[in-house]
Amino acid sequence: MRILTAAKDIFWLIFYVAQRKQQQRLQINGQPTGGKWTFDAESRERFSKYEIELI
Repeated sequence: MRILTAAKDIFWLIFYVAQRKQQQRLQINGQPTGGKWTFDAESRERFSKYEIELI
């Protein structure tokens, strides 16, 4: 099952990079803004109790 998850992650990485390059978005001189092409790992992190209280 982990193999399928890894393959899916690779697919989405390729997709994100291609879209950003094609649309010329979130790039500076062809390099990703923020130093990474995708922030999926950070997007999946849980909010802290403090952050939830701010919302």
